[in-house]
Amino acid sequence: MQLSIEHGLTNTDPDVVCLTATMSEVVEIIREYDPDYELAYGCTDGQYIHQFSVDALATWSEILAESDTEQLIKDFIYIAVKGYQNEPDGTSPFAYAYEAIGDSLRSAKLSDGVSLMDLSPMSQAASGVPSGISKCRSMLGLPDKSIQTMSSEVRGSASSISIDLSALSSYEDKINEYRANFLSAFVPSGGDVNG
Repeated sequence: MQLSIEHGLTNTDPDVVCLTATMSEVVEIIREYDPDYELAYGCTDGQYIHQFSVDALATWSEILAESDTEQLIKDFIYIAVKGYQNEPDGTSPFAYAYEAIGDSLRSAKLSDGVSLMDLSPMSQAASGVPSGISKCRSMLGLPDKSIQTMSSEVRGSASSISIDLSALSSYEDKINEYRANFLSAFVPSGGDVNG
């Protein structure tokens, strides 16, 4: 089964896109993370509409160190439906990710031909994800990115649902621009990551 991304259905902002699914399709996506998940009232009728901005795709890809856009959108759906808890002291899961991204970029060595995006935790995920991003993902109920090949026991059951991302192809440059802008906010004024 394949879901598709469309331009925002109820939003006139050209940078907002929308995924529409049935509630039973949403349950199947959530079961990738939580195999025992059931909807609160057992209701699998109706539609689920999730609108998100292209900026959110760019930012969340860094916050969650997720380079797979289809998986990132499934993460969005999971978090939106399941919700999350802050720490008892009020610390948000995202605070840990922001701190990890900042620390990672501030400790990076920028050289000729290397961009901030090359040094970001998302781009470096294959060699390990900072503990703050792992903590954020854990608090959000997402699998640990440090497990390179996730078995079905770790990840839950594989979904037969895929997402057609072709509507996002025209946004590729804009997504990269948003990622660069997000990451540059962590660099000291003057733009020198090496301080």
